[in-house]
Amino acid sequence: ELEGDSNRVRVLGAALEHNVRGSLSNWRAVIRPEHLRAVPSEMASEEGVSGIVAGRAFHGSSTQLTVACGGYTLAVAHESSGSVPAVGDGVVVSADRSAIKVVPLDSHHTD
Repeated sequence: ELEGDSNRVRVLGAALEHNVRGSLSNWRAVIRPEHLRAVPSEMASEEGVSGIVAGRAFHGSSTQLTVACGGYTLAVAHESSGSVPAVGDGVVVSADRSAIKVVPLDSHHTD
């Protein structure tokens, strides 16, 4: 979900270096699940988007979390070591801005 305007784009609370042409609705952010972080809401210390864990699936070294963030869902690869948020837990999802790509909607980008 892109926010801001064509000169200052924000994704998951992170301001990006990208400039886009035209309306933000013609663009989308692409982020691989392993580049996202989900932190329990009460422990979040950085900007991001709030959501609720809607599902989780164990995949060995990581657990795939499905996080409902209002009108969209995010897939987050969370390290299985340590505590993993449970379904129904509130989390804040953030990402390293360097891992976020902004591509036109008509692109056939497969990253």
